[in-house]
Amino acid sequence: ANVKVSNVDKRQGRRAGPLVLVFSDMTFHNQNDELVARNIGSSFRFSARGVASRGGMGRAIIEASGGKLREIPEAPDFPSPGTHRYDTHNIYWDDVTVGEEIPPYEIGILHPVHLDRYNSATFGRFPYPSVSAEVAAARGPDDPIPSLFAPGIMRTSWFGILLTQWAGPNAWLSRLSYQNREWNLVGYGITCKGRITGKRHEEGKFLVDLDVWVENEFGMVTNSGSAVVELFANSIRPGTGM
Repeated sequence: ANVKVSNVDKRQGRRAGPLVLVFSDMTFHNQNDELVARNIGSSFRFSARGVASRGGMGRAIIEASGGKLREIPEAPDFPSPGTHRYDTHNIYWDDVTVGEEIPPYEIGILHPVHLDRYNSATFGRFPYPSVSAEVAAARGPDDPIPSLFAPGIMRTSWFGILLTQWAGPNAWLSRLSYQNREWNLVGYGITCKGRITGKRHEEGKFLVDLDVWVENEFGMVTNSGSAVVELFANSIRPGTGM
């Protein structure tokens, strides 16, 4: 993978106030130097205390919890490796109905173990890095940043699981776009959902358009986005003779 900063821009956010947007372009190539994926993203630098004063930094979740964050829950009982199978079915383009919701992906109560497992698989570091004493001292005792939360990029894998569990192994996720609207904090329930918004046949490809989003247990939409999934048509369903 190769990544470069494509642009830096100063802006004024409704909740964030003054901020700096950093745009990045990451490309992935295979062993033959062929482009297989591209990730265009943006992140921003902001004043945490300024965002908190405008109701950000998870303030809505804290208020819904009675004014304080929950204690870290017991670790979930993850199944042993190899017990999950996603290749037991396939969805075909002809069978898709616009307007229907796909089965949700229930993450459950977010726990530090979720962060550890993601960090280990993605970056090769375990456990999830904690804030150093130097950084904590620099932020001060009134630091409004929640101590444990799911990083924004983690939604990519959540949406990927949501869509592949629904569509099956023969599907191809050709496009995914989303925004981080609210924090996903440790100790709170999280569910990924999706709804089919369109289907089309373009350049020989059978494509399905979806809206995707993440909700916490309070019904707050923490992330919203869209996806395009390529499916097989019924004409190549096993048993059709094709």
